[in-house]
Amino acid sequence: MNKDLLCHLFLGLLVTLFVMPAWAQHPTSTYLPHTLIIKYEDAHTLNKLRARQGTDPRKNIQQYLTSFGAGSPEPLWDERSLSGFGQVKSRAALDRKKLRRAANDLQRIHSVHFMADVDAAWLAAKVSKLPGVEYAEPRYLRQTLYDPQDRISNPYEQFHNFIEGWDYNRGSSDIVIGIVDSGVDYNHTDLDEKLWRNEDEIADNGIDDDNNGKIDDVIGWDFWASGYTDETITEDNDPMLDANSHGTHVTGIAAAETDNNFGISGTGFNSIYMAIKAGGVPDDHSTSINESQLIGFGIEGIVYAAENGADIINCSWGGGSFSEAENEVIAYATSLGAVVVGASGNTGSTEVIYPAAYKNVIAVGAVGTDNRVESCSNIGYKLDVLATGTRIESTIRDNQFGISSGTSMSTPVVAGLAALLRAQYPGWSANRIATHIRTTSIPLVGSPQVNRLGRGKVDAEAALNPANANLPGIELLNAAFLNEDGEKLGFEEPGNIQVTLVNYGAATSSLTLDIRSTVGGIQFSNPTIQQGTIPNGDTVQVAIPIRITDAFDLSQIPTFRLQFTDVPTGYSDFSMLTYDELLYDVMAANRVKMSVSADGTIGFTHPLEQRGGVGFIPREKQDEEYTEGENLLFEGGLMLQMSGTMYDAVRSTEGELSRNFNPQTTVRLTESGSQADLQGTTHFTTDTVNNISAHIDVNSFSFEDPALSNVVFLLYEIQNPSPFLELNDVHAGLFNDWDIGISDNNGASFSQQDSILYLYDESSENTQPFVAVASLGPLSSALAIDNAAEGRGVNFGIYDGYTDEEKKLSLTAGTEQTEVSGTDVSAVVASGPYTVGPRARVRIGFVYAFGENLNTLQTQIAEARSRAPFMVSNKGLVISEEEPEQTEFFQNYPNPYNGSTRLRLDLSSQSHVNISVYNILGRKVAEIVDKELEPRIHIFNFNSRHLSSGIYFARLQSETRTKTIKMVLVK
Repeated sequence: MNKDLLCHLFLGLLVTLFVMPAWAQHPTSTYLPHTLIIKYEDAHTLNKLRARQGTDPRKNIQQYLTSFGAGSPEPLWDERSLSGFGQVKSRAALDRKKLRRAANDLQRIHSVHFMADVDAAWLAAKVSKLPGVEYAEPRYLRQTLYDPQDRISNPYEQFHNFIEGWDYNRGSSDIVIGIVDSGVDYNHTDLDEKLWRNEDEIADNGIDDDNNGKIDDVIGWDFWASGYTDETITEDNDPMLDANSHGTHVTGIAAAETDNNFGISGTGFNSIYMAIKAGGVPDDHSTSINESQLIGFGIEGIVYAAENGADIINCSWGGGSFSEAENEVIAYATSLGAVVVGASGNTGSTEVIYPAAYKNVIAVGAVGTDNRVESCSNIGYKLDVLATGTRIESTIRDNQFGISSGTSMSTPVVAGLAALLRAQYPGWSANRIATHIRTTSIPLVGSPQVNRLGRGKVDAEAALNPANANLPGIELLNAAFLNEDGEKLGFEEPGNIQVTLVNYGAATSSLTLDIRSTVGGIQFSNPTIQQGTIPNGDTVQVAIPIRITDAFDLSQIPTFRLQFTDVPTGYSDFSMLTYDELLYDVMAANRVKMSVSADGTIGFTHPLEQRGGVGFIPREKQDEEYTEGENLLFEGGLMLQMSGTMYDAVRSTEGELSRNFNPQTTVRLTESGSQADLQGTTHFTTDTVNNISAHIDVNSFSFEDPALSNVVFLLYEIQNPSPFLELNDVHAGLFNDWDIGISDNNGASFSQQDSILYLYDESSENTQPFVAVASLGPLSSALAIDNAAEGRGVNFGIYDGYTDEEKKLSLTAGTEQTEVSGTDVSAVVASGPYTVGPRARVRIGFVYAFGENLNTLQTQIAEARSRAPFMVSNKGLVISEEEPEQTEFFQNYPNPYNGSTRLRLDLSSQSHVNISVYNILGRKVAEIVDKELEPRIHIFNFNSRHLSSGIYFARLQSETRTKTIKMVLVK
């Protein structure tokens, strides 16, 4: 079969389960419905919150969860299941005090089931904002990544030089590869002698002999023994496969009995495997997906493997969403000394999936024996290495062998190599083994995607050759983009990339850093830095001077390749880094701290993850210093309707945000500007739809004056760039999902006397401020949205997504729905309608404000309205204020035309104007205008319904100009 066709047959990563999540983090994200993973803050933080609030924060969290039909959260791990340090062989010096802290952290992670029909990702984002919650997220479902095919011989022994590598080391039965997967047929002839057995557990006595929280786990554990649709998911002590041979196939590649004149060779040679079943339940044919291909309990499986002594943990599965719990669990496993290996994904995209994309995982893609990356393999900046994964023969159920393809098959190739290295260098840390595998890989040269291919294809001979044991292993821990004041780097600012590096390998001798940008418009004054020596285990910080110039294209993300070279040791590697927070900046000149962005969002550019900004934070000034309160804004953004089309930067029915605005500049702040103590400017555009588009300038203003200290002004200047067409029925508004205190106890009311829609916390112990967004111009809508509502008309809710129809209604709702109580509340305040003429611009203003009480809020807004630093437009027709430098009569648009057309006249001075239409015989057939006109741009609509098809002439006569244009009427 053709290789490309074969790749296209691979399974997709993830599909939507039951219903499309209304606001999933990533198009390939799937998660259990009605389930959340919650990590509480530590006891010290909870006690401080209790003292400050006067109530137990966990009680408040439970009350909030109960409103969604949730039971009591249950810890994923207790102290017993996280006390197995003794199971971990002394393969490296373990910091047991640090491990105990990490284990205690994991005990703060809980699972909770809720009954309400609410998207789990959305609810998790809300719960994450509650005081006392460190994070909350759905229970993500990962997908196994393979496709069974016909039988054929394996290529990895020679292609990756395992035959030569086994001459250096053939592993050891003391080395355990944990297979967290769909279960294993451990009775298979090529696997039965390699199965890990828990020597501290007595079989079938019904007692947890080793006190690890699992009874009779003699040969591993099954974390998902029940079917997918069972209300209560059960577990047991038998990791035998149920419905999917994926885990069995993976196990054979890494750990099949080798050199036994039967079956296949496992890359780990003498290494053994630990069977951990985390999915692969029988398919429920009543659902839209194949449950047998799901991995639902990977985090529990990883912890079990690490706690029970697995040296290597293989994860041939994944999905598209970052999971805090999964990342934390993998970091914990790594600290125990386990090397985690993950599959990059099978959709052929340029983004590595999770868990492979986490820092503490070796991310493995698939390469063919022709040294070309398989078209199905995901690649990306977080890829580490490549291994062959096409048509790999391995063990399957019922003592059979079969062929499978995909990054699932590439991953255990590398897991086996990691096991050989663990046997050869038992004192090496997990990170050193991982970087050594990467460092000794063979680069694939000549590919246009070279930056996304990791270090190259793994080479077992080079990795195991003792001559390479002293190679360094540099890893980029983090990078901060800062200006010279130590603040976020913006356009045309001198600054630095502050990179933090760690050396997991042998000491460098003469390390050189060389940085290059993959996109234009970025300058380095010194792209090459001589770093010198970095000992094993040391961390260093390096400042790399940088300037992002005006030539940079904001449709791209600044991306860089940081090359590491140590010539004396023969070491060479690189890391990729990106700057994806360029688009926003923070207004913080008075008691309001909030962020505005060049993509139309307010508060956060990525609200579901609460990143890319700061939200809306009230502050208190004492002794010239500000102390900050809680962030009150979950999500905010601009909504714009014009000529029947909706443009916005807020949540939609699918995906994260609509993102209909195209950044043209970043947000630029000016202190002590001509109009305010702090001014911000940015510019973005809309796409063109039916020849209609808009250019939007955003200006923000903050004042230190106490009378205006609680407000931030926003001015949106929406320009019509068309020389002929009008923007009709224009409404612009701001959507804000406020979370004030406990968000399900918020309320909204409307002050009729001053047209203020305000929001507040309704709890009896309310200490939270009142907030509002007020219009500075004609009000077309002040709408309070009960997010949980299921009504129609203006009573719609947005838990099920926010449709364009609902958004249009939000901008024109008047004041019909302004009162909601005891719920999770969003609000829309809008202005309009406007008709914006060609080349004209409409000015629409709003003010964000807060007050400790309603009276303070109203006083601040009243002062803001009376002292606004700009004028706004009146509703109705807005014409261009441009005064043309010369009189010009333009060709009609469209031309040829059918029925009607438009003519534009730029008049430079006041004049009597006549525009008449003549047929081809010179006979006057219509008069468009005959009067005195003021100097500006004039647009005339000419209706030709009474005329027949043919050629006509429009003639301009003014006091300074005469001109005739030819028009073609086609009916």
